[in-house]
Amino acid sequence: MEPGNVVVSYVGAALFGIANLFMCGLLIVWGIRVFSSNASLGIGVPFLMLSIGQVIGSVLAGTFIGLIGYGITFFIFGIISVIASFLRTS
Repeated sequence: MEPGNVVVSYVGAALFGIANLFMCGLLIVWGIRVFSSNASLGIGVPFLMLSIGQVIGSVLAGTFIGLIGYGITFFIFGIISVIASFLRTS
């Protein structure tokens, strides 16, 4: 991949944004379904988990990028995301 390719950068950013918004919406719907007696808890818990995950993920990504580079770090995080997408709670 070409690091200076602006089109690839914009497409990657757009795909990330779409996936992020989709997952936030999905987690809100899931949270409300799980906590049907208290909808505000169903909204709050998923956002709290997203925030904690973003903080931990950012720290880990920054550390890995410094140690092994961008390409391998994003590959590792991508694989983790794909595996996580197949996990179910029930």
